[in-house]
Amino acid sequence: PPAIAIELSIGDTPTCSVIDSKDLKDIQEMRPGNFVFYDVEQAEIGSCGYDDIAMALACPVVARHESRRELILYGGGVHFSKDRVTDTTTQPGRTVFGRVVRSIPDSLYWGSVIEGMYLRSISQEHGIVVVPPEEDFDSFSVGGILKVLPVHSCMTADVMSNKGYLTCDGEWIHRMKD
Repeated sequence: PPAIAIELSIGDTPTCSVIDSKDLKDIQEMRPGNFVFYDVEQAEIGSCGYDDIAMALACPVVARHESRRELILYGGGVHFSKDRVTDTTTQPGRTVFGRVVRSIPDSLYWGSVIEGMYLRSISQEHGIVVVPPEEDFDSFSVGGILKVLPVHSCMTADVMSNKGYLTCDGEWIHRMKD
């Protein structure tokens, strides 16, 4: 029988993040998924660090509940998906739908993850953020913006693509239409 040509295709973001290029000599295609953005899930499993994540969603605060140390955001399942991770760091076992990062004043860039501040639950349009005791609750106001790293960047990127992507340098990138 004639020889069958087989193309070898591999892919997923964790593999792409840890494989050595010399191991790719027989590979014709690699499909790394969300490698371009990374996300909280990838950081939690060690494919990247939190500072490697290239996507944060800017969510307005729509309500404050100081007695519970919670903020309500306009940012829910339709923005983030309902994917979640189980925290393995500061409070093992808690459910996380997104990680809040420090905003940099007068900048589209963001800073480090705020330890203990996370998207605890989400509904269709809204999310509840826990504010840890170390953070000044009064620094968060209705109308203010929180930047949240998504658990699954693919879904966030897809749902937000109709608006385009705003880079940290203020440039809009529009996705090609199918």
